[in-house]
Amino acid sequence: MINVRRASLDDIEAIVAAYTAAWRAGFHYMFPPAVFEVDGFDAARRAECVDSVFNDGTDTFVCEIGGRVGGYLVAREDGPDSVIDDIWVHPTSWGRGVGTALIARAEDDMRSRGGRLLSAWVPEDSPTGQRFFAKLGWRPSGEIDHLDLYGASDNRLIEYLRELESVDLTRGIPRPTRSLGRAQPRPSSLAN
Repeated sequence: MINVRRASLDDIEAIVAAYTAAWRAGFHYMFPPAVFEVDGFDAARRAECVDSVFNDGTDTFVCEIGGRVGGYLVAREDGPDSVIDDIWVHPTSWGRGVGTALIARAEDDMRSRGGRLLSAWVPEDSPTGQRFFAKLGWRPSGEIDHLDLYGASDNRLIEYLRELESVDLTRGIPRPTRSLGRAQPRPSSLAN
């Protein structure tokens, strides 16, 4: 069973483990093997993770699967919008719905505050990350930034955006209707 909740300080070790393992598995194609073998690599990942998880103005959520933390997400408000600064899923939880559940929680949280636009930066060299966000209705904005880590300044980041629909909470959240034998068209949340 999947459960998404706000993170607490008790989750820090599981969060660090997810971050470090996902960093190793997810970025092995972006950096030479020597980067992962440097003394202090895991300590540096730990320090990065701890520095980013519990800050003023951020919301951190963890996703538990089978009672264990399978991943986490850090979001912050940026004016009327929100930015997903981090989303990391432990490789043992890849393909199990953890990332989708975390994004859904961030979208719901922002929508409940009246927010309309979420953004996230995805490595250009990560077709898996790009497919993940596209599958959830996110679209590239056209903005590009450079990720300069370990001397690999050719790694670029692509900004992805998700425009949220307004929900009139006095009327409840609309549920899809189904008719027997006919597929109902689905509205698009972003104009093409």
